[in-house]
Amino acid sequence: MTRILVFGASVVAGFWDTEGGWVRRLKTDLRKLSKENGGNIQVYNLGVSGHTTADLLSRIENEIQARRDEENHEIVVFISIGENDALYDSIKEHRRVPKKRFLSNFREITDIAQKHAIKVYFMGNQPVDESKIDEETMLDRHEPDVEARDEYFGAAKNICEEKGIETLDISEKVDEESFKSELFDGLHPDNEGHKRIYELVKKYLDENSRIKVK
Repeated sequence: MTRILVFGASVVAGFWDTEGGWVRRLKTDLRKLSKENGGNIQVYNLGVSGHTTADLLSRIENEIQARRDEENHEIVVFISIGENDALYDSIKEHRRVPKKRFLSNFREITDIAQKHAIKVYFMGNQPVDESKIDEETMLDRHEPDVEARDEYFGAAKNICEEKGIETLDISEKVDEESFKSELFDGLHPDNEGHKRIYELVKKYLDENSRIKVK
């Protein structure tokens, strides 16, 4: 049995998709595939809205351990984290998670994931549309900063390259202007955006792993 654990924040959790998000779509297809071919692949959506690397670091070990058992199932981990770290706190006048701390957290997160998983994937950046971002999009007093976000994700990708972790960078796989039309509020994908991400993940798994989603 293979268990796929997907860690992240609101995009992983499936916000603004009436079908539950790209992870739910993946789970539905893999469940159907398992029934058809006698396999057993389970998908766990472990996204929590608003979470940063600090939040994920505090729970990832327990989350993985809770989904292991005496049968020692194969674990595959997807990590999609960092966007909330780069948000600017307008009251405290600094990032929610300073870059140095972000990098330390991210390295520890990937250390833990690699300790338990047969394969770890990092979900990179996706396009955003700053023209759609307004006060309602912002989380409390936290302001999106696309330049800082890109800097954080670039540094995370460097760590992944160093550690042999494959990165699926959404921004490099989609037409930017087309994807922007699939954003609910400039930051979060709508139904079509989640469908697009799901299709990219599906294609990537089909081409680069033993897990086939067909």
